[in-house]
Amino acid sequence: MNKPMTASECLRQAKSLINTPEKWTKGWYWKGSDGDDISRLEVAKHSAAKMCSLGALYVADGPAEGHAISILESVTGHLIAAFNDSHTHAEVMAKFDEAIALAEKEERGE
Repeated sequence: MNKPMTASECLRQAKSLINTPEKWTKGWYWKGSDGDDISRLEVAKHSAAKMCSLGALYVADGPAEGHAISILESVTGHLIAAFNDSHTHAEVMAKFDEAIALAEKEERGE
């Protein structure tokens, strides 16, 4: 039996989904290869070409998703969607790194 995904694993997986500017977007959770917005149901049926930070966390999913979202919001100081849409890809990736480090520290009991 697999152990549940931790918050750091959820954050790491979400970051990997948007790790290049070509896979990242602003303004909507997921976009198709044609650039149109797609729904969560469509993401389940097709692979989204681009995702925002929150969309990537929703796709990473798992029992720790809510906690991963809280950690990322704590390091950005904003709601994730607001930070994503008002910052650069590099700034978003840096905040994911901070959130991953914070989650790992918490998971170690520090």
